[in-house]
Amino acid sequence: MKSKFLLVLSLCIILILLDITGYSQISGIVFKDFNGDGQRQNTITRIEPGVENVSVTATLSSGVSFTTASDNAGNYSFSSGQIPSGSAVRIEFTIPASIPFLEFSQHGNSYGSGVQFITAPSNVVHCAMNIPKDYVSKDTVEYIFPQMYGQSFPDPSTSYHATESVLWKFK
Repeated sequence: MKSKFLLVLSLCIILILLDITGYSQISGIVFKDFNGDGQRQNTITRIEPGVENVSVTATLSSGVSFTTASDNAGNYSFSSGQIPSGSAVRIEFTIPASIPFLEFSQHGNSYGSGVQFITAPSNVVHCAMNIPKDYVSKDTVEYIFPQMYGQSFPDPSTSYHATESVLWKFK
């Protein structure tokens, strides 16, 4: 009977420890903010994908830091073993040199910053990013059109393949 009690007690302690350390204390998503609103849309009509390999550093008020990187879906996390509950934490996102032109989203009021200050626990420490060159604005003066066998706009009933691109400058 005593050994059965000790076995059950041991299993309960192990489950409690797994529960305490198994969940992330701080987590979030680094994502491409296509519409620049600072909020991640992930619906059937609009998907703003995660950005991988963004360095995320959590610094406690004591000066102790932990660093991780976002995965291929843009997710990152710090465990409760690293960040105690109730801790004031500075989260800093660093853009990797391997992704040229990536910038923090400038238009959102929620996640458009490389530095955020939070109190653990939190699972909504997100970072909105975009690549401005992916977008065309009204001030853009250069456009690239595919040249289709000498025709700029082919007959839609005929199948064409682009042979080269042509750069047009408008003033």
